[in-house]
Amino acid sequence: MNRISEMLTKLIKGPDENNPDDPLWSRLPTTALLCIYQNLGDLDRLSMARVCKPWYQSFHVPALWRYRLIEFGETRSKREIKEDALFKSKRALTNSYGKYAIEFAKRFPTSLQDIEIEFLPLRGRDGREIVNDFKEFSACLDNSKLRSISILSLVHLSSLDTFVGQLRIDLIYSLKTLLQKQHCLKKVRICSSHFDLESGLQFLQCLADASAATIKELFMYGLFQRGTPIFGEGRILTELQKFKSLSCIKLEYDIMSDELAKTWVRGCPNLS
Repeated sequence: MNRISEMLTKLIKGPDENNPDDPLWSRLPTTALLCIYQNLGDLDRLSMARVCKPWYQSFHVPALWRYRLIEFGETRSKREIKEDALFKSKRALTNSYGKYAIEFAKRFPTSLQDIEIEFLPLRGRDGREIVNDFKEFSACLDNSKLRSISILSLVHLSSLDTFVGQLRIDLIYSLKTLLQKQHCLKKVRICSSHFDLESGLQFLQCLADASAATIKELFMYGLFQRGTPIFGEGRILTELQKFKSLSCIKLEYDIMSDELAKTWVRGCPNLS
């Protein structure tokens, strides 16, 4: 993380003065440079930005930082990232990991529009460290106006034997804080979170209170732990009925009910 901070600090002063502009490099159009940047990891982006002024200027184009895949957990090998890229091209080599993600979020908070947060298997790492990283990252988004957010595979953290008590409370609090400050969300995707009933309800309540009027697409799979008695749970129904602007929704069968379906049919004319 220190290396990232130092390199970002140096960028404030501009590109490396020891690398004079090459005429051929200067002729590359911004669109071409952005295509190159989008296929580089964060450290390579930083190195590229210090080559010459055109590359430095392209590094700061807001469009380059609108979409970010943020990973918390065990770092993945380059081979794993490339294999994943074969199936998810948008995520190819654009990953930002843990503490690195925090530094870039501090640098480009207002550029972020679409983020995907994924929790990877920890392989022995301390859950407290991951929760602290996520808490710090969430705090960096206070001035962001996100349009889309995906939270994936939280089960990898919640499956830890140590993920109890204050650790679980802190994570739920960070999620709530993040959602409460986002009032422009249009798309939300939650997969494999496996909350208990009360934690899942708190999450739904924060999401509904902050963005129920703007969310058009809502996808939720594995929000609750298996075996959680959610069918017919009145509090879940109350929170979901707050979403009145939906055009597309995908939920688990256990969450759906006749009353909820009728509410959405009457209140969401664009629902498909």
